Amino acid sequence: MPQDTDRKKRAKKKFLHLFEFLPVASIIGLMFVELDTAIAVLWFFLLLFLIIVLNTRANKYLRMILMTGFIVRVLFIFADDNLSLVNYAWDDYHSVAIAIKQNIIDGIPIFSGIYLPLVFKTFSLFSSFFYLLFGDIALIIRITNAFFAILIVERVYRICIEIFENQNIALKACLLVAFFPSFIIFTSLYLRDSLVFFLSVDLLYRVIILLKLRRRSSVIFLIGDMVLIFFLRPQNIPLYLSIFAIYTIFSYFIKSSLLKKILIIFLLTSTILFLFDRLEVTRDLLVNINQIMISRTEGGSAYLPDIQYATWLDLIKYLPIRFFYFTFGPAPWDIDNSFMLLSFIESMFLLFFFVFFLRYSMNKVNFHNRYKLLLLVFSLTGLVANSLMDSNYGTAIRHKMNYVFVFMIFGSAYLAQYRIKITGMTLKRH
Repeated sequence: MPQDTDRKKRAKKKFLHLFEFLPVASIIGLMFVELDTAIAVLWFFLLLFLIIVLNTRANKYLRMILMTGFIVRVLFIFADDNLSLVNYAWDDYHSVAIAIKQNIIDGIPIFSGIYLPLVFKTFSLFSSFFYLLFGDIALIIRITNAFFAILIVERVYRICIEIFENQNIALKACLLVAFFPSFIIFTSLYLRDSLVFFLSVDLLYRVIILLKLRRRSSVIFLIGDMVLIFFLRPQNIPLYLSIFAIYTIFSYFIKSSLLKKILIIFLLTSTILFLFDRLEVTRDLLVNINQIMISRTEGGSAYLPDIQYATWLDLIKYLPIRFFYFTFGPAPWDIDNSFMLLSFIESMFLLFFFVFFLRYSMNKVNFHNRYKLLLLVFSLTGLVANSLMDSNYGTAIRHKMNYVFVFMIFGSAYLAQYRIKITGMTLKRH
C-alpha cells in the first residue's frame, strides 16, 4: 500500500510538472504560427490563468470542471476555425465590429453608415473594443465567449449552493452544464448568446441573493444585468419581468386560503379576457408574433412552418406541440444531416432530465420552497414564451439554453436522492 501511495504521488508530480511546462512549450510553439493565432493562444492562457486565480479558494473539483470546460471549448474553437465544423454564417458581427472600430479611429459617430438593429450594433461595439486592443481577430471574441460560458458554470454552482447547500448536487449540475454538447458549441461561436446566457443566469443568482435579504449591493448588479440584456436581447426584458410577476403571484397563491385562491383565479382570468378582447394592442401583438414566427422559419432547419395564430386561443391550442418541438427538437422525421442526428440524441437525453425535473418539482416540499419555485417558474415560463414564437431548430437550441439548464440542476437534485448499487444492478433511495 505505501508503494502504491508513493507511485500515485510521483505520478501526480509528473502531471503537475507537465501542466507547468505546457505554457512554456506553447509559447515556443507560437513562434511557428501566424501572428493572429499566436495572439489568440496568449489570450486563452491569460483567461485560463484568470479562471485559476478567481477560483483559488473554490472546491478543487469545481476548479477542475471550470478549467477543463474552458480548454474543451477553446480546442473546439480552433478546430472549427480550421476545419469549418459548424460553418455558422448567419450573423456577421465581425464585419460590423471592424466598421465600428474604423469609425472610432476616424473620430466620426460610432454607428455612422451602420443601419442594423440595436442588438447587432451593441454586440459589434463590444467586439470592436477587443479589435482596438488586439487587431481584427475573430478568435479573440470566440475565446471570450467561451470564458463567459465558464462564468455561467460558476454561477450555476453558486445557485445550487444557495438553494440546496449540497456540493454533490452543485458539482453534478456544473458537470452537465459545462459539457452539454450544444452548450459547448453555441457558447463557442461568434454570437451574443453566450453573454446573454451569462447575464440571465447571473440575474437569477442576484434575485435569489436578494430574496435571502443578503448583499443588497446585488441590486446594482441585477440592474446592470437588466440594462445589458435590454441592449443585447430586448425581448427578454418584458419576459423576465413577467416571470418575476408570475413568481410573486404564485408565491402568494400557494400560501393563501382556498377563498383567496378562488378570488385570485377569478380576477386574473377576468383581467386577461378583458385585455385580450378589448385592447387593440393585443391584436397587434398577435400579428407581431406571427411575423416573428415567419421570419424564424428562414434557414435550413425550420419546423412547423404552416402554423399561424388566428386567435389567442390558437396559442393554447398549439402550445403542446410547439413546446415539444422547441424544447426537445429536432423530431426524428426532420433529421436530414449528422448535426441534426446528434441534436436529436442530445434532446432525448434532455427529455430524461425534463422528467427528473418534473418529478423533483412536483414534490410538495420542493414546490413550496420559494427559491426552487423561482427556478421552476423561470424555466417553464421562458420555454413556453419562446416556444410560441421560435420556428427554427438552430434558433431554438440557442434560445432554450437560458432555461433548460434548470432541468440539469433539478435533475441532479433528483438523482442525488438515489444511490446506485452496482452489484445486482439495484437502485436504492436514500
